[in-house]
Amino acid sequence: MTTLLDRIAGAFYVAPGADRKRPAARRRVAVAPAVAVLAPAADVDAAGGALAAALARECRAAAAVVCTWTAGAARPRAPQAPATGAAHRLAAALARRGHAARASRHLVLVALAAEEDAAIAEAARVAAACGSVPVVLAIGGPRGRPVDDALRMHDLVVIAGDPAVAELAGVSVARLGVRVSRYEPPASPLSRLLAAAGVATGTAARAAVRRAVSG
Repeated sequence: MTTLLDRIAGAFYVAPGADRKRPAARRRVAVAPAVAVLAPAADVDAAGGALAAALARECRAAAAVVCTWTAGAARPRAPQAPATGAAHRLAAALARRGHAARASRHLVLVALAAEEDAAIAEAARVAAACGSVPVVLAIGGPRGRPVDDALRMHDLVVIAGDPAVAELAGVSVARLGVRVSRYEPPASPLSRLLAAAGVATGTAARAAVRRAVSG
């Protein structure tokens, strides 16, 4: 699977100096906005990966971190693609601090503790250790008070998944006093793998996080 993702990544990545018209340069964001995503456990890896990669792109950051919590729900291990040096170094630094961190493309994937209180406390430690690196909190488990308290500290909460369910969740989250955006993860299995690995973002993910970056 890693070899396949490596080959596909090459189709999305253009090395510096390649003969392709470059888009207008975006200003680097000094302080990355705090973004969280709520998604079903089956969608949380794809949603978290796509949104974190989009946030890194919008902030012009060399790497981004996804802290994922699913309340211990069993799910397939998120795929990995060959990682950049920045992501490797950050993953290693977080691993030395005791976090379950893996590098994939420009992302660092952190699996949070199963218990809600411990997971939210760990996510806060990860964010503190990352400094100005964008961090996305990906929630794929039932929301309790610790999760809601954490969401209140974010600049934007993205609701992912089935539109009908997302609409109800959006109303609930909006009552916390935070801005809410919508995102529907890709449907095809390959697109979901690429999103989870941070290889491809898509316009929908970039649009979902742009509100947070633009203020």
